[in-house]
Amino acid sequence: MSKVSNFVKLAWASALFAVVFTLGLGMINVNEAEAGWPFGKTSIKDCNIRLEADSFKWTGNEVRPSVTVTYEGNKLEENKDYELKYDNNVDAGLDTAEVKIKGIGDFKSSITYTFDIIGINIARECRFQYKNNRLTVFYRGEEVSSRNYKTSKGDKERKLVHVTPGNNPEEEWCTYEIYQDIVITGKGQYFGEYVYRIVEVESVLEEREDDKPHGPGPNPGYGGGHNPGPGPNPGHGGGHNPGPGPNPGHGGGHNPGPGPNPGHGPR
Repeated sequence: MSKVSNFVKLAWASALFAVVFTLGLGMINVNEAEAGWPFGKTSIKDCNIRLEADSFKWTGNEVRPSVTVTYEGNKLEENKDYELKYDNNVDAGLDTAEVKIKGIGDFKSSITYTFDIIGINIARECRFQYKNNRLTVFYRGEEVSSRNYKTSKGDKERKLVHVTPGNNPEEEWCTYEIYQDIVITGKGQYFGEYVYRIVEVESVLEEREDDKPHGPGPNPGYGGGHNPGPGPNPGHGGGHNPGPGPNPGHGGGHNPGPGPNPGHGPR
């Protein structure tokens, strides 16, 4: 009797386990259908994705290229198997517009593709003018509205390029070139970037410093004294050491000079 009872109990337990296991699988299938069970889904990255084109002409409106997605030869449906999201798809630019393909339903993961919106390349097709502290951009002879570009100025750089003597030995004229870059970045129909360099020249009278690169200057020095310079007037002879000027000195006294009138010594 006890053996039969144990057998019956075992049979009931097995049957109960089978029912619970079956119900569990049923609940898993229901949950998978309702919540999107991640296991067994296909990654959208494993699909064949093709945009209708890689580049499009700028229109001023959103550019939304169509996308074809296939898996194992079967074409997938938008909003059932995947969804699309476009970004930065109005202004012109190269590889700046994006479309994101996200798997849904039986598909998972996401992937992003870029495409070009072709407008006017500001670096190649425009010219620039800087006048009265104002930068102007031209396209085919017409001024471009500032709404189509933005500018940013860099720091100024100062470089000493020339030094000439001043009016006295303690002073000198220093010539500097001052550089500043302006970066012009296209917006809207215009794209790309161009760097425009402003160059200004400034001359300043400064205290003489021996370590500065002294240039030849228009007036490299006027001769005079015991060490006459190479200027246009290298010095007029005189004294005990007459200079090499046009009048090298007239002799006199006990040591007559070599001039045209070397002098008459005392009798």
